[in-house]
Amino acid sequence: MSIITIGLNPAIDRIVAARRLTPGEHLPVTELARLAAGKAANVSRALALCGKNSTALGFVGRSYADWFTRQLTALGPGAIRCNFIKAFERTRENITILDTAAGVETHLRDAGCPVDAGAFEQFAVLLNKTIRRGDAVVFAGSLPPGFTTRQLVRLLKSCHAAGCRVAVDTSGAALQAAVRYPLWLIKPNLEELSELLGRRIKNNPPAIAAAAGPLLKTVENILVSRGAAGAVLVRRDGFYTGRLLKKVKIVRTVACGDHLLAGFVAAAVDGAAPAECLRHALLVATARATSRNFGAFGSLLSAKAVEVRCSDAAVDRRHLQHE
Repeated sequence: MSIITIGLNPAIDRIVAARRLTPGEHLPVTELARLAAGKAANVSRALALCGKNSTALGFVGRSYADWFTRQLTALGPGAIRCNFIKAFERTRENITILDTAAGVETHLRDAGCPVDAGAFEQFAVLLNKTIRRGDAVVFAGSLPPGFTTRQLVRLLKSCHAAGCRVAVDTSGAALQAAVRYPLWLIKPNLEELSELLGRRIKNNPPAIAAAAGPLLKTVENILVSRGAAGAVLVRRDGFYTGRLLKKVKIVRTVACGDHLLAGFVAAAVDGAAPAECLRHALLVATARATSRNFGAFGSLLSAKAVEVRCSDAAVDRRHLQHE
C-alpha cells in the first residue's frame, strides 16, 4: 500500500521579510525561503518528515522541474518519488511578505498556468499506471486555469475504480464536484465547509458535525480544521474533537492544514484508530505551526499534549434539532 499525492497546480513559495509593509513604497526585503510548494507538495514534505514514503504526481513547469524535484527528494527520513508531467513553461510563484514590525503575513497568490488536453491525457495514463488497490491517493490544492471539474472527477473515478482510498483537499467548485462521488476523506477548513454547504457554520464541534452529516452519504471521513481551536473529525459512527492541551508559540500558520492532512494519512495507513489519526494529525500540524524552519519541523510533542474526545453524532444532531 502506497501514499500518492497529486498536485494539479503546483507553486513555488517565495517568502520574504520587510521591516514594514507600506503600500506604494519601494521596500527592501530579505528572502527567507524559496520552497517547492502547493498543497500537494506540502503534504509530501510533511509525510517525508514523518518518515513516510510517498509518490508525488502532478504537473510542473519545465523551467523549474528539476529544481522542484530536487527540493522534494532531498527531504527525509521518508522518501518522495517524483513523477511530474511538464505541462507548461513555468511554475506559478507565490509570494509571502512578513511584516516584521507588525507581525503580519501578506500572501500574494498566482492563479497558475493552463493545462492543455494533451498534458491531461498524459497524466491520466500516468495515474492509472501508478495506482494500486489499497493505495491512499491525496488530491490536494486548487485546479489550474481551464482545468474542469469534469476532468477532476474523471481522475477521482479512476482511483475509486482501482480500489484506492481517495482524499481530497480543495475548495469551491472542485470540492462541490468531488463530494458527489465516493471519497475516503475530505479536509476543509470551517470557511470551506461553510461555502460547500451554502451556509455559515458555528465554530463548535456539535454544529460542525450536524452540518457535515449529509456529506457522509459519500464521504467516510470529514476532517475539519479550526485553527487554534483544533480540529473535528466527522464520521458515520460519530465525531471526534481534538485540541492542544498546552500553550505553544505559533510561528507560522501557512501549510498547517496540509500538515494536518499529512499527519492523519500517515497514521491511517499504519492502521491507527480514528481518534489516534486525529491526534497524530494535530501533532504534525502543531509541529509546523511552531517551527521557524519554513521547510521542515522538529520533533513532535508528546501524544499526551493533544486531547481527543469522541461523541455520538446522532445524539448530538437530535439535540441540535430540538434547540
